[in-house]
Amino acid sequence: PIFPGIMPLNAYGGFKRMTGFCKTRIPPALAAKVAELSGDEQKAAFIEFGLQYITDMCKKLVDSKLVPGLHFYALNQAERTFQIITRLGYYMP
Repeated sequence: PIFPGIMPLNAYGGFKRMTGFCKTRIPPALAAKVAELSGDEQKAAFIEFGLQYITDMCKKLVDSKLVPGLHFYALNQAERTFQIITRLGYYMP
């Protein structure tokens, strides 16, 4: 089976470095929104956008029934992954 690898959006700088290093193709609408949220003063807005974007993407993947599960690349920053799985309803304290 193929598990989609999901990397939460933690910070603009990290996003640019990782996507540049990996030569990742970014959808134009995502690239435009990320560019809008590039400054330090936009960090909270970038994080919220990232949480919403990744949560929505995960919902679409799971609802499609084309993937058996999700694999998160937390890169030692598990907080965003935890927030996403909570928003998805997979974690209920």
